[in-house]
Amino acid sequence: MAKTKNLEEAINLWNSTNNTVGFNHGFGSANDQKAVLLETMMGNTAYFYDNDVREQSQVIYDGR
Repeated sequence: MAKTKNLEEAINLWNSTNNTVGFNHGFGSANDQKAVLLETMMGNTAYFYDNDVREQSQVIYDGR
C-alpha cells in the first residue's frame, strides 16, 4: 500500500490479494484527499466511503 499513488491503485492492489480472514482496514490518500474503510472476510470485501448510505441509519451512543 505504501507505494500506491491513490485510492484506485490501493484498491486494485487489495483486490489482487487472497483474503482468507475477516478484518477491518482503512487507508487514505493524500493525493485524493479521501479515505476508504474495508470490512473483509474470506472471499468478500465491503468498501465504505464517506457518508455511505448503508451507515446513515445507524444510531451512535456516546456511552455516558
